[in-house]
Amino acid sequence: MKVLKSIEVQLTRYHGGSLNGNDIKKVMDHSFYVFDKFAIILKAGCRNDSLTPEKIDQKCEEYKLAFLLWDGAFAMARKQTHWQKTVSCTEGTSREPFMHTV
Repeated sequence: MKVLKSIEVQLTRYHGGSLNGNDIKKVMDHSFYVFDKFAIILKAGCRNDSLTPEKIDQKCEEYKLAFLLWDGAFAMARKQTHWQKTVSCTEGTSREPFMHTV
């Protein structure tokens, strides 16, 4: 919780403590910081029967990348005009805009 509070994230009680809206955006914006801190915390509490420190680092790196990619995908979705194209669906008779997704 201290890590999330340090970037001014508050878990909402009305959603069962889940992240949403601006709070999840803050986590996305600070994903490298957040998951680096989580890795330190998780490795400090590491037991013999749990993940190795290397596996913890690997998982945190995967989550950093996932949050970075989601943030990029949402940023691109807000800028539809850069990604919209007109595509012929049936030999040029029907045209619909479509969004190229990441």
